[in-house]
Amino acid sequence: MVSPSCMAQRLAAFFFRKSARVQVSFSLRRGVAAFFALSLSAGASYAQRPWSLAECIAYAREHSVSIKRQELALQEAKISSRQAMYGYLPSVGVGGSANTSHGRILDPTTYEYIENKTSTSVDASATLTVDLFAGFRRLHSQKLAELNLLATLADLKKARNDLSINVTAAYLEALFAEENVKLAAHKSKTLKQQEAKTLQMVNARTKTRGDLLHVQAQVSEAESEASAAQGQKQKAYLSLCRLLEVESYRDFRVAIPDSIDLPTANIEQTAAAVAAAAQRLPNIAGAQLRVSMAEKSVAVARADLYPTLSLSGGYGTTYSDAREKMALDEQDLPIMNDQNEPTYRKYLFADQVKDNANAHISLSLNIPVFNAWKTRSNIRLSKVALRRAEYDLLLAQKQLLQEVEQLIIEASVALQRYQASLTTVQASEEAFRYIEHKRDVNMATAVDYDVALDNLIKAQSTLIQTKYEYIFKSKVIDFYSGREIATGCFAEQQ
Repeated sequence: MVSPSCMAQRLAAFFFRKSARVQVSFSLRRGVAAFFALSLSAGASYAQRPWSLAECIAYAREHSVSIKRQELALQEAKISSRQAMYGYLPSVGVGGSANTSHGRILDPTTYEYIENKTSTSVDASATLTVDLFAGFRRLHSQKLAELNLLATLADLKKARNDLSINVTAAYLEALFAEENVKLAAHKSKTLKQQEAKTLQMVNARTKTRGDLLHVQAQVSEAESEASAAQGQKQKAYLSLCRLLEVESYRDFRVAIPDSIDLPTANIEQTAAAVAAAAQRLPNIAGAQLRVSMAEKSVAVARADLYPTLSLSGGYGTTYSDAREKMALDEQDLPIMNDQNEPTYRKYLFADQVKDNANAHISLSLNIPVFNAWKTRSNIRLSKVALRRAEYDLLLAQKQLLQEVEQLIIEASVALQRYQASLTTVQASEEAFRYIEHKRDVNMATAVDYDVALDNLIKAQSTLIQTKYEYIFKSKVIDFYSGREIATGCFAEQQ
């Protein structure tokens, strides 16, 4: 097996053999080689480093695609909430147009017709509109957007909590698989030792060759079970790595503690007490917020029953190149021509914009009278949505209480099974040692030995299974009670 650092050096050397045809400086090549070697070595070290439960949960929360999608929903809710606050601001618009006409045209600045000429006119305007009263629609819409933001945040927290529980379950499954592999390897090793003893006894003519063949068959079966245990371990790591968004599950390893202290909390606490503490969980908080959102939706729908009052104002001006301005002298008197008629000069753009400026302000009131009962229907629909949200909250609370009760029952049963398994393992170990001693002095058959060993392995496997089952159930109960799921027996691992 080639080490990662040696592999990195070989790859770097191969890289430079290929690049020798290019004019590259020696210092640059040495720097790139060091970069490749350090990168591959660091990557291999990171992949082979054992991970604790807290590290797995933190990594999953940071890299999970489902969590990132939920974070995008939170960003959308923030934008919507901010936009609802901007709804109080007035609407401002600026517009303008330019028009060129030929023939008999109407001058928009003088409203006089001009014959057989080409005229270009320009107008510009700015308007401002603000709603003074709209049945408190914007106020309720703002509160609704704020509640939606809080509900979306609760959904994000729920997604993180669900991910933490799933990672914990997968982590414990990996630990169970690791111990199961050790147990299968121990069984295979024990049978191989028995095979060697049986061979010696066959040579000493105290055992028959049939006894040796029987033990060898048991060794082959134990090796098959060990391979199956390895496969289950790979599946457990694959499931865990998929939750963590880690690609290479073959090099991934969990931190296996030297010993695991079982939770000592009293699991016989009432389900009502745990459920009361679990009311702070985001799934219940989210359901409560959605009830408040439904109430605000009713208020928004009712706003359409009220009249609306709005204020608007505008400013505009126009310009036409067909318009002329009377020429004035220093005393502001018209300058006359030879026919004693006033003379005209070009009306400058800046002067027209100033002289043609106009402003307006208006106040409008709109009273709803009849719209085919659309408003009333929307109010009824929003009330139905409110009742649905209340039922969803009630169902969430009942489901939480049911889950807590089931968890407490399952944890209690798992603890009883674990304690019973401890007694079974002790008895099976004593029985196996007794049969092994009798086997060594040729007073027990191969069948007796196989039964004793199988009973011992089965008892140890049940002990491991009930141990991790109890740990998981108790950790979920602790989580519902307000404690972190990654603390306790997994707080410190090597």
